[in-house]
Amino acid sequence: MIPAKTEPIRSPVPLRRFRYDAKHDILKGLRGKILHLSDP
Repeated sequence: MIPAKTEPIRSPVPLRRFRYDAKHDILKGLRGKILHLSDP
């Protein structure tokens, strides 16, 4: 479950639509799309 309210985070990506994975430093989209935060 994705929390309805999250702390304001400065990011070009709407974190509400993604699940942050701190272990792999990536964002997993609802459709399984992976965004690597290490990219500029």
